[in-house]
Amino acid sequence: MAAAFVQEFALVDGDTSTTNYDAVATEIGRTAPEGLIVHTAGFDHDRGVFRIMDVWESREAGQRFMDEGQDSMDELYDVVARSVQRQQDQTAYIIYDDATAQDKAWQKAVSRDMTTPSYQADTIAELAALLDLDPSTLEETVRSFNEATSGDQSGFDPFRTDGQNVSFGAGIHFCIGAPLARIELQTALSTLFKRLPGIRLAGEPRYNNVYHFHGLERLDVTW
Repeated sequence: MAAAFVQEFALVDGDTSTTNYDAVATEIGRTAPEGLIVHTAGFDHDRGVFRIMDVWESREAGQRFMDEGQDSMDELYDVVARSVQRQQDQTAYIIYDDATAQDKAWQKAVSRDMTTPSYQADTIAELAALLDLDPSTLEETVRSFNEATSGDQSGFDPFRTDGQNVSFGAGIHFCIGAPLARIELQTALSTLFKRLPGIRLAGEPRYNNVYHFHGLERLDVTW
């Protein structure tokens, strides 16, 4: 059954600028979210709001779109954490493979903050036994998650076209600076590799020790 989602944003000091909305709408228009039937938006000056209405094929499709854009990474983490907290006498686990465990960014952002040792196993069934969980249920959960991802997940491929890149966020909080950032990256990187085709790493990259945003502190190269 189709469902309508309505959002209203109060006009502040009579500001009727739609710059942010236009940028997001343009990006969404290029790759319309799955399940979206109708999208419309406009001003309601009598109520002093900017109203967005989306009609989805199902409530689930619309809710997924809204959930994917809760807010910043911190806000989304907070939403998930509070959802887990409300489930009394329950435990939440994060399951990752060995490749993730060896990732330096993961080690800095997550593993160093773990207060309890992690469980390790060669199979999902063995892991379920360690966690005292039903093996078939855990295997189905992992299988469903893997099927929800598309393409080859074994490595980084900057030219892949399958799936949707979420580097600039998703949902209602898609980054409005994404088009400019993409142009800058395309221009800068193509120019760099044309001028220095033999460029390569001259040492291990050094990352900033900053929560969430682990930008490079130093990157030595040679050519």
